[in-house]
Amino acid sequence: FEICILNDKQIADSILISDFSTACFSPKLIAGKEPILIFLYKIIENGVFSERQKCQFDLVVEQFVELYQDKTKIIVPQNKDEFRKVISYYENKTDY
Repeated sequence: FEICILNDKQIADSILISDFSTACFSPKLIAGKEPILIFLYKIIENGVFSERQKCQFDLVVEQFVELYQDKTKIIVPQNKDEFRKVISYYENKTDY
């Protein structure tokens, strides 16, 4: 994945969606590229993540946002409706 990041000039124009994968941090940390990141850990159900884990993830995301020039490119939907709105927004947007 890291080799792809270094060679992919379009990764900065991508949207990476994950529960909370550290792979999402790689484009910025390895290549200085800033794709849109959407983390779903707050809306994953069935007890996959504890409230403590979610709070820890929040701290990591808050710190990572500080590294991004465009801080709006890191999104943590609070619920499924918010996630749907985010997806709908990017489906209709041609330049992100």
